[in-house]
Order: sequence, then structure tokens, then C-alpha cells
Amino acid sequence: AGIIGANNLMGNLYNRNQLIPLCAKLTSHQDGAIASFIGGLATSIKVDEDILYRALPITPFRMILAIPEDDDFKVDNSPDLIAIKDMRHNLRHMSMLQKALADGDLELLIHTLNDPIEQSMIQSKISGYSHIAEVARLNGALGITTTGRGATMVIFAHDDHNHIVGAVEQAFKNLETRAKVVIVPVDTQGVVISIMQSA
Repeated sequence: AGIIGANNLMGNLYNRNQLIPLCAKLTSHQDGAIASFIGGLATSIKVDEDILYRALPITPFRMILAIPEDDDFKVDNSPDLIAIKDMRHNLRHMSMLQKALADGDLELLIHTLNDPIEQSMIQSKISGYSHIAEVARLNGALGITTTGRGATMVIFAHDDHNHIVGAVEQAFKNLETRAKVVIVPVDTQGVVISIMQSA
């Protein structure tokens, strides 16, 4: 957002396609930077100094984010060695995840959420994760997972989003944990900043 805003203030010196690799090089989270620009599901690789990226189609739908306020949350470094079977598991599920997101197929999506490499480690660091996940499921959620290496939980459901939000908020209160629980649409556009100038 800062890069797009600065570019707008300078009279749009660079087009969007020029800004994306610039932003990707300036951050340690290349995929996240690209996804924030173009929205949806993005994939990228680095070839020498060039960054090649593509946007993958995704069907709009709503999901729930549960974000606990935990200043002490921290996950250990990624494992140096991983089991071949876990790597194969993730590779097989990746294409199914892309298909589920492209079609908006939440039933398929929930079967692709399990990551045996890092997910259990991350979820074990989130206080009350199992309880929150169970409350969400009992109130209509199809599935719940974590995102990235943070404490944010992502809850998927066809409907009853407001009901699930209320139940999850109460579950956090019962655990005496402050948290923000919000309904958000899947981003299919990416960041947009416009500046209105008056004469």
C-alpha cells in the first residue's frame, strides 16, 4: 500500500506490473507481496534477479478470521529436514486446494487444509486453538485452519457466518483471551489506492 501510495503521489511513474517485482524484492515475504497487489491466489518463482508470477483464478466467497491478541505468540523456525511423505502430501494437496479455490468448492477445500510439516507446531502455540476450532465446528463451520506463521485462524462456512462469529467471540471470552473475529470476503482484486485531486 505504501509503494502504491508513493507511486500515486509521484504521478504514477511506474505501472502496476513494474511495481509488483519491486515490492516483492523489498520484502522477505515475496508471495505475500505479490498476492497483496493482484489479489486472489498468486504463485511466483525467482529466476536469477527476475521474479516470475502468475495469478490463479479464485471464486469470491466469505470467510471468518479469528485473530487473538497475543504479544507472546512465536513459532520456532521451520524444520531443516522434513519427511518425504509429508512433502508428497502437501504437493498432492496443493493442486486440489487451487481447484477448490477456483471453484469455490468449500467441501473440497476443507480436505486440503491439513499441513503435516508446520501446521501442528503453529496451532500448538495458539492458546485454546482446539477449543475455538471445536466451537466453530459445533456452530456450523466446515473447517478451520491457520494461515502463514501467525496466530490468525481462518474459518470456512457456507452460511451462518454471524452466528459462528458470535459463538467464537464467546469462546474467546470464556478463555479470557482478547481477540478480533471478523467476516471478510476473499480478495480477488488486490490493493487499490486512489487519490482525488481538486482543481
